[in-house]
Amino acid sequence: MVAKSARYKVYAIRQDFIDGMSDSLVLATKLGLCATTVNKYRKEFRDIAGLYPDRLKDFKFRLPKTKYVKPVEPRYPELIGLLPSLMENATGLQVQLIPLWRDYRLVRPKGYSLQQFTIHYINWRRKTGACIYTHRRLREIQAADLQELQKWKNGSKTQWKRATVLLGSLNKRNVHEMAAQVEHNVRTVQRWIDHYKVYRLNGLLPKPKGVNDVIKARIEVTRNNLVKILHESPALHGINRTSWRLEDLATIYEKVYGQPIGAMTVSTHLKNLGFGFRKSREILTSPDPLFREKLDHIKNILANLGEKEKFFSVDEYGHFSVKIKGGHRFSQEPITIPQVQKSKGWLIVTAALELSTNQITHFYSQHKNTDEMIKLVEVLLTQYHDQTKIYFSWDAASWHASKKLYAKIEEINADPTSPQVELAPLPASAQFLNVIESVFSGLARAVIHNSDYESTDACAQAIDRHFAERNAYYLANPKKAGKLIWGQERTKPVFDEANNCRYHNLR
Repeated sequence: MVAKSARYKVYAIRQDFIDGMSDSLVLATKLGLCATTVNKYRKEFRDIAGLYPDRLKDFKFRLPKTKYVKPVEPRYPELIGLLPSLMENATGLQVQLIPLWRDYRLVRPKGYSLQQFTIHYINWRRKTGACIYTHRRLREIQAADLQELQKWKNGSKTQWKRATVLLGSLNKRNVHEMAAQVEHNVRTVQRWIDHYKVYRLNGLLPKPKGVNDVIKARIEVTRNNLVKILHESPALHGINRTSWRLEDLATIYEKVYGQPIGAMTVSTHLKNLGFGFRKSREILTSPDPLFREKLDHIKNILANLGEKEKFFSVDEYGHFSVKIKGGHRFSQEPITIPQVQKSKGWLIVTAALELSTNQITHFYSQHKNTDEMIKLVEVLLTQYHDQTKIYFSWDAASWHASKKLYAKIEEINADPTSPQVELAPLPASAQFLNVIESVFSGLARAVIHNSDYESTDACAQAIDRHFAERNAYYLANPKKAGKLIWGQERTKPVFDEANNCRYHNLR
């Protein structure tokens, strides 16, 4: 708020202006002001009379205050355009202000004075971060080094720091600014630039520190001792555990060898040796002593299979109950199934896969026994009556190797009008070699998982349709067993020692 006395004086000057203006010195003396103040207000009232004549007698009306904007001199853009080239041409170790101003006045004789030049130059340098150390600045970087520095920018932290400094120096950045960015002092940053001028990139990265031969030998002894303890059972050292812990290893090491060692040091040594905590997992293996001989025999048969010969991989799928089944499927909500269900029945699928034509023959059984195997042999003999020889390959289940089955096969082979039958059994516990297992895996994934059939008949119809579509596909596209069908078979249906097939009944 303007004080009342001050407002009264302004009103008096305004009224005097309206009445015709008396002598400014007399009015100033009367109001206790200086003549300059009186003339300032009279100028404002003169402007109001010219711009707003109807508001002159409104004593509360004043001209709006406007911010003074200093006009841009044409010399300023010229100076800003000249400064980079002037600094580039500086020959001293560091850009000096007065020599720089003298170079400027040679180009612009009517330019700024030294005082004005100093103000504009300092403001420009702060805004642009221009480097004043001409002897530290990089003038050029080789093309190959530029490519490597671009990689360093995305490399380790040490590489990023060096790349930031070198590329910044090439772009004339301020040394202090770069030092703050990489969190080092100015001397270190300048040393990196100097090293690049002499040694290129090889002189920038720190050299790896060597390890004393005595220390190497001591580390080697420590690691060997740790491995010796690791190969022993913890129970031998009075620890009631079946596996080692880092803390226990450190304690026993100090007890046995009399040297203290920490658990983290033990962890580092074992990690460098390739040891780590790993979970054991079950793998499929065969204990059959004749594993290699049986496998080579099967491979030899397949390699020399004649046109009138067929090779069958035989097995049973099930039994499995017909009820709501779980499995993997696309869903937005969690999938749940009742834990306790009433079964609608059960099925056993007895099937044979012919490898040369990739055809499935199957039927449903009530039991897994020799009679069902004999039935399967008779079905296949009827279906492939025009063949000269039929091979059967199956696992070592008891009903697959019974005397009754062997007697039936001898009876069949004694008939000259019937195809000959030869058995090629798989090694014991080698279900992972049974080719038909991968077909069963595709069957389970396609029509058993996520199913809820009303009855065993509905489930059997789905299985029949699955095998019918599969057989039709390979009749239209003849290929030996070994190619995936519809992406449903987990592994290729071929004899392979690396196969790890297990069909999932979800009983």
